[in-house]
Formats: sequence, C-alpha cells, structure tokens
Amino acid sequence: MMKILLSAYACEPNRGSEPGFGWNWAWEYAKSGHDVWVLTRPTGKSAIQQILRQQPQKNLHWVFLPPPQTASRFFGGELGVYARYIAWQYRVLRVARKLNDKQQFDIIHHVTWGSLWWGSPLWRIGTPFVFGPIGGGQVTPKAFRNHYQHMGRLSLFRDWAMGRPLRWNYLARSTVRHAALVLATNRETKDKARSLGARSVKLFLDTSLPKESISSCPPSRSPSSTTRFLWVGRILPRKGLKLCLEALADVSSQLDVSLTILGDGPLGPQVPNWIAELKLEHRCTWRGHVPWGEVCKTYREHDVFVFSSLRDSFGSQLLEAAAWGLPIICLDHQGARDFLPSGATIKVPVTTPKKTEKEFAAAMETLAREPQQRQRMGEIAWGWAKNKTWDKSVVKALKWYEELINKSPRNTLRRKSKSREKTPCVNCGQG
Repeated sequence: MMKILLSAYACEPNRGSEPGFGWNWAWEYAKSGHDVWVLTRPTGKSAIQQILRQQPQKNLHWVFLPPPQTASRFFGGELGVYARYIAWQYRVLRVARKLNDKQQFDIIHHVTWGSLWWGSPLWRIGTPFVFGPIGGGQVTPKAFRNHYQHMGRLSLFRDWAMGRPLRWNYLARSTVRHAALVLATNRETKDKARSLGARSVKLFLDTSLPKESISSCPPSRSPSSTTRFLWVGRILPRKGLKLCLEALADVSSQLDVSLTILGDGPLGPQVPNWIAELKLEHRCTWRGHVPWGEVCKTYREHDVFVFSSLRDSFGSQLLEAAAWGLPIICLDHQGARDFLPSGATIKVPVTTPKKTEKEFAAAMETLAREPQQRQRMGEIAWGWAKNKTWDKSVVKALKWYEELINKSPRNTLRRKSKSREKTPCVNCGQG
C-alpha cells in the first residue's frame, strides 16, 4: 500500500472538467487500496461528504483549505481567480509539509489545476513529485487569431506568454525541473516542459471515463434521412464555433444535414447572429446550456461529432462522443491530434482559415454521403474509448509511481534503515 498526497484545487464528484478530474484521481486511488490524502478547496465539500455517506471510503482523507482572503481583497475579476489560486498553492505547501512529517508520503501528486504556466511548489517537500496531467503549452495558430476579436485579448496575451516569456516563468520552470515525472496532455506541452528542463515527461490523457458509463457494445442509432452533426462546448473565442458554422455553410445544399449546438458562454449572444448571417436557420439549432443527462441523450441522437477548437489541451467531449460511438471531425493539432485514433477521426489540417474551413466542410460532406463509413468509424471510436476508463488510467499511473519510489534516494535510505534493524547484533546477542 502506498501513501499518496494529492493536490486538487478543483475537486468535486459528478462534475466534468477539472473538478471531475480531481475527484476521480482521488476516488480511484483509494479504491485501489492505497492511503490517499487530498488537499482541496471547500467548494466541493458538501458534494464530497454526500458521496462518502453513501459509499464510505476509510482510506480516503480530506483536508479542505480555502484560498487566503488577502488575494480576494486585492484582486478582482479573472486576475483575482489566478491570484487566489497561487496564494492557495503556497498555503497548501505549508500544510503539506506538516502533514508529510506525520504521514511520510511515498508520492506527492499535483492533479488540478492541470496548467504548465502556474506550476506547483509541492516539489519543495522532497518526496517524489508528479505534476499533471497538464496542458497549457498549446497556442492558437497565428492565422486564426482574428476569431478572438475584442473578447479574446486575454487569450492572445496568454498565447504570447507561452512563447519566449515562458522561460522566465519561475513557477513553471522550477516545478518541471524538480518534478520526478511530468504528465503532458499534448505534444506542445510536452515540448515546452522539456525546454524548461523537465527530466521525465510522458504523454498522458487528462480525462477518462467511469467504467460503468461504457456500453458493452457500440451504441446503435435510429436511422435518419438527415445526417445529424453535434457540437458541444463553452462558447468562447478559442472554441472555434464560428469556424464550424462557416464550414457548415459551405456544405453542399444537395445534402440533408443539420447541426445541433449545446453550450453557452461569453459569445453566446452572438450565436443567433452568426446563424442568421450565414443563412443557416434551416440547418442549425442552438440549445444553449443543457443538463448533463440531456447531453448524454443528445450524443446518442446524433451521427457525427464536430470539434473545432483553436486551442485545447484535449477536450473531454471528444472522449464522451467516442464512448457513444460517434465518428469525429476535428482540427489536426494539439491533444485531438495526439490521442484520437485515425480510424475514428477525420483530422483537418490547420493551414489558413479559408482552406481549413473548406476542408472541414469536405469532411462533413464525406460523412454525410457515407453512412457505412460513419458506422465503421463510430465502432473504432467506441473501441478506443472503452480502454480510457479511470480505473485503467490509475493502474498505469501507479506503475510509474512504483518506479519513482524505487528510484527515490529517500526510499533507498528507508531500505537501508530497515536492513540495519533486521541485522542480528553480534555483540549483544540480540536479533
């Protein structure tokens, strides 16, 4: 049994994205029989306690730490979000040190937020430290930055900061240099971590699925004369919804196709204008934010999943769509390029906006004309997704943990100490 300390700023059951990642790492490690301590915010405390009342887990221990109030007093808006996160990290360091003195952890693992830029100070404790899975090394292709308009200034600044200024980022540089292992969720982040001096970096998907959510065979679909495309996500500049709509406008009028959009966000008010401007009212339906149960139902009611993100570590909805047996059209970059199987996906080259838009439209036309190809691709997608469950991800990570523990100087000292304890004492005649 290992003693594992997790740092999970975002951690909450029955949630997607970062909160779900934090919860699933903790839960699956504990289910595997390891002694797990989790440092997190009180945000998800009530939901966590409710789950634990229903399913007690004696070897899962929680320390709820709110961010220091000083960060909230001096910074507001989005800047305040990051200021609170950094301040929380250093509060966690102080608590983790005291906890480690008592518990003597085998591994310390920072799981959320999964961002290269903000790093983690927990490497300072000296226990083998794992950082990730992280993204953040990916940037928006230069030719597509006009999609950001005035609402994307912070994102454009972030893209600039991930260039040369990254080398002066002490938080990121010190973290990856001292981490025993960095897990990166796309090739761009892996390369950035190496350039900052990381000793060991592995590509590792930042999301997985609950084992019980995967059907025993590829989901079947009711036949339809219309090829039903689906887009799911927050409506942000970097998600590239406008690119997807422009591609849909280029799809031949001879083909009976439709697009359903699920999600809302800062650019939500512009969606009806985009649809009208491109004359897509007869082809496109925007349903805004919908409950998770309805999202799952909608996956099953559609034929193809489209993913047009201009900047994304990976995208949880890609794995969800694959689990529902949907073939996928995406841009050929970042996490989607690195992890999605080619047989389940049409990956559109990222060149110029016009050319990319035309090729995205051509991919939509191909799958609209070829129902048998859709079915084959969907079966491959489902086959890939069924191997991306949380229990399997944790088994893989635990093997790396064991390797790190065996290499650790601290572990070598422990073994020598135990060996001395077991050596008979010749002079006193005691064993």
